[in-house]
Parts: sequence; C-alpha cells; structure tokens
Amino acid sequence: MPGSQITTIVTNIATTLDGVTGVQRVYTYELVALAPGSIPTTMGGSQAIDFWVVRPEISRPTRLQGYQIEVDHTILFRHYYTAGDTSVTTPALDTIILAVMDKFNNTFAVVPQAEMTGPIEVTWPVLWMLAETFLVWKTEYRLIAKELYVVQ
Repeated sequence: MPGSQITTIVTNIATTLDGVTGVQRVYTYELVALAPGSIPTTMGGSQAIDFWVVRPEISRPTRLQGYQIEVDHTILFRHYYTAGDTSVTTPALDTIILAVMDKFNNTFAVVPQAEMTGPIEVTWPVLWMLAETFLVWKTEYRLIAKELYVVQ
C-alpha cells in the first residue's frame, strides 16, 4: 500500500541544502550531546559550532477525491552557528541565509515525491544557548513541500 514519502523528501531536501555554498554538516535527525564536551566533535570542529538539522515540523493532510491524499509538509531547517568569535558575525550569516533562500526559492519540486516546494520562509538569527553551554546564532527556515499520493 503506497503512502507518504516524507523520509525521502527530507533526505532530498537535506542533500540540496548540503550543496549550498557555506553550508556544512547537515543532519536529518536531531543531534543529542550527552555531555558538553561532546558538542564540538559532533556539531563542529575546532570548538566552533556550525551544523544544520532538517526535520519535518508539520504535516497537514487533506483527503481529495476517493483515496487521494494531498499533504502540505512543513520542513524545518535549523542552523546553529557559534556566536562570540569575531569572524562569526550576522553579516557572515546573512550571506549564507541569502544563498539558502536563493537555492530553495528556485527549487520548485522534489521529483517525484513532492510536486511543489517553497518558497522558503526564514526567521533571521537570534542568540540561543545550546545545551546550556554554548552561545550560538540560531536561524530557522520553513519550506512547504506538497505531496500527493493514493492510499489504496
């Protein structure tokens, strides 16, 4: 019985994101640091945090005619980037944000799983405490991916 391809959609979106200049360490799962000392090795090298998490946030299904289901998935990207270092400034982040927006505003589908995507929405960087230890810039992006499938 066919169903949603959300896992494949998220994987394809993460791969596309990973190809954007300035983007590195893209994960399709939530990272967990069991101890503050494990954060830099998991989430960024040289004591600098710089990683992305791409996960489904909301799926809104609508039943169409018969067994057809249309789902508007909201895919959430979270970017965590070390704050405090003089080389890590909001203008440096702005360059990455604009590159991600350009890429996803010009990506119209995840073929064949999602018939339509975007445009992307961004919540600009805010200071955030990661694991109650590291001050980072946190940026969130939301991308709608519209999926159509038959349940029978």
